[in-house]
Amino acid sequence: TPLGRARAWLRLAMMQKKLADYLRYVIIRRDLFSEFYEDHAVMMEEEGAVIVGLLVGLNVIDANLCVKGEDLDSMVGVIDFSLYLKNDNDSSGCFERDGQIVAMLDQKNYVEELNRQLT
Repeated sequence: TPLGRARAWLRLAMMQKKLADYLRYVIIRRDLFSEFYEDHAVMMEEEGAVIVGLLVGLNVIDANLCVKGEDLDSMVGVIDFSLYLKNDNDSSGCFERDGQIVAMLDQKNYVEELNRQLT
């Protein structure tokens, strides 16, 4: 569906850290996108440039989102952040959790290297 394609595009743009660049292109080429936007839409006004400027800050976030095999037409599920939170009561699983975090960081570095090679 169009909603699923839009979600896939947003996820890929976030992972490639190019969401602000893509939206900046929309702002620059208003003549091309005026067919899809009303004259008073945010992306056609000066506020669109401000929003794109603020989106540059998203480039510092490492987004590793799954696109393949996901049902992008339905609502996004809950993300479990418990792996990243420190819990003083649960010290027995500390070493196991550290191993999981190291594995996730290795996967993150691998995905970033693949993205660099693709660009």
